[in-house]
Amino acid sequence: MIPRFLRRARERRRTIGTLHQRIGEAARRRDLYETLDVPDTVEGRFEALSLHVILVLRRLGQLPPPADEVAQELIDSVFVQLDESLRELGVGDMGVSKRIKKLGASFYARAGAYGTALDAGDTKPSLQPSPATCWPTRWRRRRRAPPKGSRPT
Repeated sequence: MIPRFLRRARERRRTIGTLHQRIGEAARRRDLYETLDVPDTVEGRFEALSLHVILVLRRLGQLPPPADEVAQELIDSVFVQLDESLRELGVGDMGVSKRIKKLGASFYARAGAYGTALDAGDTKPSLQPSPATCWPTRWRRRRRAPPKGSRPT
């Protein structure tokens, strides 16, 4: 009984890993960035990843159980990867949890907006984020103003 349970858990982790990998590959497709003008930035990549994850979650929501468990494990996997990516970008331990909370809020706001548009039959929803769902501007790198009295180079 226990070996069978462990085997199922291992198979599900493998399935989630494969699904997550394929979503990541789809979100990094060159034509998204070249043809659809998704910016090749951290923010743009988050947008592309979010869109693909949301579409997969919508499809999983139409399937019978255990699709709901798979959907939750997929979300967990995506946010673990986002956590690791923030750490690789140099965000400190204290800042990661705050940023993950903001990313989660942005993700679920997008899921609601995309879901509303898709449910309404809008086949060409605007991919421009609304002010409520846009990436926090303080996360973007800002160019520092030169000190007063210094000459531009």
